This record gives sequence, structure tokens and C-alpha cells, in this order.
Amino acid sequence: ALATGENAFEGAMRESLEEANITANDIYIVGSYVEDHGQWSYTTVFAFEKQDHQLDPKANDDESLSIEWVPFEKVKELPLLSYFKNDWTHFSERLIKLSHEM
Repeated sequence: ALATGENAFEGAMRESLEEANITANDIYIVGSYVEDHGQWSYTTVFAFEKQDHQLDPKANDDESLSIEWVPFEKVKELPLLSYFKNDWTHFSERLIKLSHEM
């Protein structure tokens, strides 16, 4: 959810801190994807952990009960939100491509 005046990237960084204790110093943003349904939309922001940096994500508020690292190839097996699950194939292909460009 975006706060008044926030763009998708600002909202993603605020939410990542609030829900997972991940800061802008931990990651760098490499892209995004907008799922647009006319009356509502959401933006998935793609980011990678900064090189030589060790993330320690943890539930940081009552919106996140727990946080855990999942192997990339196992994400599709999780009970994802329906739109995210539908988009995961495209997301994973894009993330793999982006990782090879680094």
C-alpha cells in the first residue's frame, strides 16, 4: 500500500523496512512490473542483495508473522497470492535474465 505522495519504489522500500527489516543499504532495485486491473493495481519491485552484503530479514511488524529464505526454484511451490502466482513465471525469467546481466 502506498502512502500519500509515494511512488512504487518509495512504497516498496518503506514496506520492506516495515515488514522485513530490509533497508535501501541492503539492496539495489533492478526493475519492476505493474499488474494493472483498471480500478486497482500493484507493482512488484525487483531487487538484488548488494554484493558483499549479508541480509538478515526478520518480521519487523504485525503484518509479517515470519520471514524465511526460500530457494528460488521452490517459490512456485509456495501458496502465493493468485496474481503473484500467475506472474511468477514471468518474474522468475526476468530475474534470471537480470542476474546474468550483472
